[in-house]
Amino acid sequence: MFSITELRILEELKRLDAERVTLTELRKQRHELFGYYLQWIERRENRLLRKYVKKYNKWPEFNSGYDLQPNHMVQ
Repeated sequence: MFSITELRILEELKRLDAERVTLTELRKQRHELFGYYLQWIERRENRLLRKYVKKYNKWPEFNSGYDLQPNHMVQ
């Protein structure tokens, strides 16, 4: 059973993942903003992932187009 907080974190991670996909369109149109937005998304994802792992002592499970788990972390 998921808690409300856990669901909120997972939903925010899914939203950021979707933003990362739409960011490729921005890259084509306004390449000077691409790096800024990519860094912002990565910082937000990292913050949420650390919060999730600290609180639930496990890696979040959802389908992502990207591998969010760093190589040095063990499940």
